[in-house]
Amino acid sequence: SENSTVAGTLEKYVKENFKKIDPNNNGFISKGELDKLIHSPAIKGDEAAMIIGLRRGIESLEEYSNDEWFDENDGITLKDMTKFLEKSQSNPNDPTINTIVSYYDAAKNRISDAKPELFANKTNPLASINVDNIKQGTIGDCFFISAVAGVAARNPQEIKDMIKDNSDGTYTVKFPGANKPITVKAPTDGEIGMYATTGQDGMWLTLMEKAYAELRNSTATTYNHDNPHQAIDGGDFQDSSIKLLTAHKVDTDFLPLTSKDSMKSKLMKALNPEDGIKRLVTASTFMDGDDKKNLATNHVYTILSYDPKTETVRVRNPWGGNNDATNIKNNDGKDDATFTLTIDELDEHFNLLAFEGNQPITNYDHLDARYLYKFNPF
Repeated sequence: SENSTVAGTLEKYVKENFKKIDPNNNGFISKGELDKLIHSPAIKGDEAAMIIGLRRGIESLEEYSNDEWFDENDGITLKDMTKFLEKSQSNPNDPTINTIVSYYDAAKNRISDAKPELFANKTNPLASINVDNIKQGTIGDCFFISAVAGVAARNPQEIKDMIKDNSDGTYTVKFPGANKPITVKAPTDGEIGMYATTGQDGMWLTLMEKAYAELRNSTATTYNHDNPHQAIDGGDFQDSSIKLLTAHKVDTDFLPLTSKDSMKSKLMKALNPEDGIKRLVTASTFMDGDDKKNLATNHVYTILSYDPKTETVRVRNPWGGNNDATNIKNNDGKDDATFTLTIDELDEHFNLLAFEGNQPITNYDHLDARYLYKFNPF
């Protein structure tokens, strides 16, 4: 099967390159060792995809053999990889095997599809900022990617204005809601395989996410990581990314305590404004996802538009691809991650709505002025 073939490829790679992957020679491949390889420009193509598969699957892989005294948390061993291969051969459709293989496959596809330019369309960069092509990577920062998607949908020029090509292999990103610009190197293949992507549209989204990780990591006072992507993997307040991308205050509504009339009024004001300037709106499922309707739990979506006549909203999943909601009232039959929900469905399956306001944030609200906490799962 494909799963056992990929498992064999990963096992062979680890066996043949163990000293390279485990430079301290302690017999365990750690998260930190894999992270360094992900950020290394020397690791390219399929090798980068394999490193990502190992990194994202490390907590499962290190459990395959009982070769530690207590909890299996020191890293991946050669015995782990042997047991992993054996499991893939005896039960290739095992859910854990499926997940690890999917990490590798997704990374491989992102790397092969990537365009090395900032904007693929050099004569018309705005044509390369297409919300339909935004796909979240393996990092758990839907709160950021969903907000970027909202900006890309309403005004691509805002995205273009945030990123400067320094013509020396580095790029400077100035987020409106941050006091200082962040300069980052062009992404490595490992970073391309791990971060969010726009595929053939260029590197702009990958660079924004890399700069966001650097910013979060450099300003955090409660945690700091050798590998910046860890600073954004796992959650933040839903409103933080809207503030960062717009420099505007945000009004967040807890839907169980919000009337539908109030919800409709705010959606109308934000997405069909009298001044013609749309505001960002994101929605979080928190604990109200629904597997039967393909609505992920603890996930943030973009609200793209609101139709007051039909009382429906267009919603986009930052995962991209075929991640539409299913078994909903208005199913358009397209697998493009964008779908229509009634107000009742929105109210039933989502917990929080975050609305961009029109008032500027205070200095305290600037991301690099805040006391950061790794707090919640959004």
